[in-house]
Amino acid sequence: WKHAVDIFGKAVFFDQRSLFASSYPFQHAGSKSSANVGSSLDNLRRYSMEAMFVDWIFESVSESLSNSVVPGFWHQFDLLLAKPDGLDWRASRKWQLKQFEAAIEKLHTSCQRVKNVLGVLSQGLKITTRATLVERFNLLLQTLVFTDASAQFNFVVRIFLEHHFDQFHYVTFGTSYFIADDPAESEENKAVRLQAESAVAVGEWKSFKKSCARIQDLNWLGIVEDVCRQVIHDAIHSKIIGLSRKFEETCLNNMMEWVDEVVLPWLAVLLGVPSPSSPSPPQSPSSDSPSLSSSSRKRVATSSSSSSSSPISSTSTSNSRDSSGSRAAQQALFEQWRDRLTFFAYEQFAELRIGELFDIIVDYPDSLPALNDLSSCLQRTNQLTTLTKCLRQAFERRLLHPGANTSDIISQYISLVKAMPSLDPTGVVLESVSQPIRQYLRSRADTVRCIVTSMTSESGGELEAELASPSSPDALLQGNDSDDEMGASTWAPDPLEADPSSSSKDRRNTDIIFVLTSIFGDHEPFVDEYRMLLADRLLSKTDFDTNAEVTQLELLKLRFGESALHFHEVMLKDVQDSKRTTSNIKALMTPSSGDGLSEPPPIEAMIISKEFWPTAEEEKFRLPLPIMEQLNQFSSHYEQLKTPREISWKSNLGTVQLELELQDRCVSLDVSPVLATIIYHFQDQSVWGLDELAGVMEMPTSSLRKKINFWVNRSVLQEVRCNQTLQFQLLENLADKKNSNFLYLEEADDGGGSSSSVALDEEEAETFLYGILTNFKTLSLSRIHHMLQLFSSTDFVYRATTAELHSFLAKLVNQGKLVLEDGLYSKPK
Repeated sequence: WKHAVDIFGKAVFFDQRSLFASSYPFQHAGSKSSANVGSSLDNLRRYSMEAMFVDWIFESVSESLSNSVVPGFWHQFDLLLAKPDGLDWRASRKWQLKQFEAAIEKLHTSCQRVKNVLGVLSQGLKITTRATLVERFNLLLQTLVFTDASAQFNFVVRIFLEHHFDQFHYVTFGTSYFIADDPAESEENKAVRLQAESAVAVGEWKSFKKSCARIQDLNWLGIVEDVCRQVIHDAIHSKIIGLSRKFEETCLNNMMEWVDEVVLPWLAVLLGVPSPSSPSPPQSPSSDSPSLSSSSRKRVATSSSSSSSSPISSTSTSNSRDSSGSRAAQQALFEQWRDRLTFFAYEQFAELRIGELFDIIVDYPDSLPALNDLSSCLQRTNQLTTLTKCLRQAFERRLLHPGANTSDIISQYISLVKAMPSLDPTGVVLESVSQPIRQYLRSRADTVRCIVTSMTSESGGELEAELASPSSPDALLQGNDSDDEMGASTWAPDPLEADPSSSSKDRRNTDIIFVLTSIFGDHEPFVDEYRMLLADRLLSKTDFDTNAEVTQLELLKLRFGESALHFHEVMLKDVQDSKRTTSNIKALMTPSSGDGLSEPPPIEAMIISKEFWPTAEEEKFRLPLPIMEQLNQFSSHYEQLKTPREISWKSNLGTVQLELELQDRCVSLDVSPVLATIIYHFQDQSVWGLDELAGVMEMPTSSLRKKINFWVNRSVLQEVRCNQTLQFQLLENLADKKNSNFLYLEEADDGGGSSSSVALDEEEAETFLYGILTNFKTLSLSRIHHMLQLFSSTDFVYRATTAELHSFLAKLVNQGKLVLEDGLYSKPK
């Protein structure tokens, strides 16, 4: 039977040599030949030889493909890779694309003839459909062609897809996308080239559509699936990268419009479906990526037309049904790809903005459009877990380290609290991200001071507006209320990621004052710090004006309650009572004698209640005699008015307004009493020895040495040596000043604050400095200054300015204890 079928097939149909010829014997034999073919097929069915005959056909097809068609295809593909010499990269690419399209066209033409024969068989034998035979042939073709595929096939396909994507982008927007301009190309040549390319762009696009149709008929969409996905993903990724750092404008809508106008229409041509309409809002698809190969196997190539008398024409109804089903399958496949690529675009855009989220928060509220774009993406991609992890790592890496100022950390934390509700209204992300920030702020000694200073600043601090905001009164007093007070209409269950130990109301509370003061769990540290700050401010005032402080206190009462701020009310009342009492006593005072003054120096006494004000350190020294007489006289009148109360003067506290008249200049300063006392003694004696002046003022020499440097650094006094004795001389003329390469270390308190502690203890600072330089080898002045601030504690107090530290380091350099090279300090070797 096999021998008979072999002879029958060769006699009735064709021999193997004519299998892929341009025509077949029966196609031009007229109605008689067609009738003979039909009669022969009837005989095959009569003897149940249909399956055997079909197998023989595919064996013949496989043999012909293996011997001639497939080697011919790869031979032409090898010629494609061996491009001619002397072509630039543009001409070389076009030559490769032309050869690739020609190879596809030639293979498709040969295979289409076989599919026509399969159509005749399916109609004549009636044992299977044409679609089944064509699918079997397509699988056979793929197996034979790609069993020994060239390693460069995907590379050339990628060039093919990128080039035509670029051409489509050029036709749509007038700009190239993947193909970059040659930097060596002149503007004139570039203009000529672009004009020429615009003329051929439309023609190349038609060629691309034709090649895509051939790939579809060959059922190779599954073969080029990965390359196609890479090209589209690269295009979307490149588009998104171009939107980096654009925070002040919305970019998401423009990007998605670009996907709809460029990517999806180009993909529709590749898949062979009509140009897409506007896509529906994308949903998160399943994790399984749509497969081109699984659906495309249902694709059936439309057979070519023939004369009405040929048996091929009788297959038109079946082919129409197959083609209709194929189009539906391809449309469904395109819908999957559209949803998947749209989701990919949202996902990639969200990843870009998540990586930039730290900078977006820094720029808030100017970066609000970028936050809105990210919020739209998160609603579709559910990347909150990734956002939480990345943002937390960004804060720990870029902010929570010793090099960042506490004020900067607080400022960034405030921006975080304001920005996060746009991304996560539940507050779960904010709670997770802020946990290490709050823990780090608790470890810093100056956190409370920075918060209180910003909250009560008179120069427009960041928290001053938040304190005065009427949007959330009594925020702290209600901070511990239960969730039951939330309205039923606004209640929502907590997400699974929420911390069960915290309430929903606290998690969603974005009141900045409440968030910051809850870092320490209690408002007592802030109340105590404000008490210290208020004391400094009140003691530095000379006009008794407390309107700003009264306003701040009333606002703080709304936050902390009246009972917590009772001491502060007494302090403000002391200021007003001092103003009235001082005015009455000054009217009773008479000029002192022996001081050469025609009228007493104006004294504005701040009379404070000892039990309600913070305890201040006392520094003993002797005031000038005329001043002491005025103070004693003031005390006497006060005791008469306020019997049995008495005054105990704090000579180191307060402010003295000085105006120094020197020969070539006048100097006006507000200084502390001890500094005023030092310069007072130079009006009668222009040169003082350090020990001598310390004896007159009855204060330690070491303290006086640091205090007097205040006047040395301001060129009022200068240091001189006489017989190895350290002396200080009044500098009447700046021209007489001796050259000095460094500043002298002075005490930080020069404005009459409540604290008179030394700015820098030289012995302790030297010990800490040697320890730092042992670990870091070399450091600049600013780094040393910042690190000493970090080490500052109750055991080691560091309040020196950069200038003061510079003078101290210069002293160590002069003594040979440090080495200074190129602005870096190190220990001597």
